[in-house]
Amino acid sequence: MHGGHGASPFPTTETRQTLELMLQHHLSEHFMLTALVPFSTLTIEQGSSFSVSGIGDITLMAHYVFDLPLFERSTLLLGGGVKTPTGLSNLTDASKRRLDTRFQSGTGSWDFVFNPLFIAQQSGFTYAIDVFMKLNTKGTVGDRIGHSLSATTTLSHDVFRSNPSQTALVGMFGARFEAKTQDWISSQFDRDSDFASFYAQVGVQVVFYFVKIDALALVPLHQSRSTLAMNEETRFLMGARVEF
Repeated sequence: MHGGHGASPFPTTETRQTLELMLQHHLSEHFMLTALVPFSTLTIEQGSSFSVSGIGDITLMAHYVFDLPLFERSTLLLGGGVKTPTGLSNLTDASKRRLDTRFQSGTGSWDFVFNPLFIAQQSGFTYAIDVFMKLNTKGTVGDRIGHSLSATTTLSHDVFRSNPSQTALVGMFGARFEAKTQDWISSQFDRDSDFASFYAQVGVQVVFYFVKIDALALVPLHQSRSTLAMNEETRFLMGARVEF
């Protein structure tokens, strides 16, 4: 959720809800494939309400898994792939005018992603560092969303675990950094679109046999944005995983 003021005298609130389906498959002990399919809804309120929703671009990635001789157990996953232009990118308003590229569910462009992940276990704690970098290209109308980087570090520890019943409650704490360069829209850079943000992360994970349920909150601690851009508010994330 964002909030701020622009040229309009009305306060602006932007809310985005995203449902993301992920499929991961290990072809072997050291090779893993990942597919991400997002469905998003964007709502903007500025005196009146405006909403748009649709299926976004599918991301396809491959990772190579390294077992490292560090800590009690450690793993490094090096991977990357492409974001394909499969999402809706020509949505229009009531008068049939194409919406701004940033309001579209998809960008209409082929983009490249890089995703290293490091996980280590020591004395009942699990440490993780997850980096996701996206290099964007121009879409069908010539617009390009700015390149982006996110880096998340997480510390996890069991609050409760019962191996006989295969249940556990895991506490998770960490931090997240996000940054994006300027968007290229209508043949010029949008100088209010780049940003850098830092968040605190806290959450829990419930484990029951092969099902894992996550609940996380990202609280913004520092934001570097244009004075005309909207600031981030607290994000809430929930997820369910089935592993087999």
